[in-house]
Amino acid sequence: MVLKSDLNLLNWTETEPVHSIAQATAEYSIEGEFNGILHSNYTIFYSEYNKEDIHKSTSTFIGYSFFESSDSKLVDSMFFEEKGIFAEGVTSGELKSKMANGNYFLEQGKMIITIEKKNS
Repeated sequence: MVLKSDLNLLNWTETEPVHSIAQATAEYSIEGEFNGILHSNYTIFYSEYNKEDIHKSTSTFIGYSFFESSDSKLVDSMFFEEKGIFAEGVTSGELKSKMANGNYFLEQGKMIITIEKKNS
């Protein structure tokens, strides 16, 4: 199943990297084929860090996120592990949960997720 939605950043708080590692928390609103709020916590490793323009940095990250649906189209809520890459202004990654696994691609606020639901 391929789902498309707009991802809007509501809040991002990130520590300064120490030995190329930073911590971040984020909150996003999601609107489209699935709707709700996403709460995330990340550990980020910067292989290339650009202090003047962080969006020109290259990093990998791992985190945990909690999705709260506003319309229950797919699920009411879901907790998942997230691993990804940020390079050249593009974020991509994979999601793993008890309910489903998936991959996503995010560029300029557009999120495309491919989800494979696990058998119950």
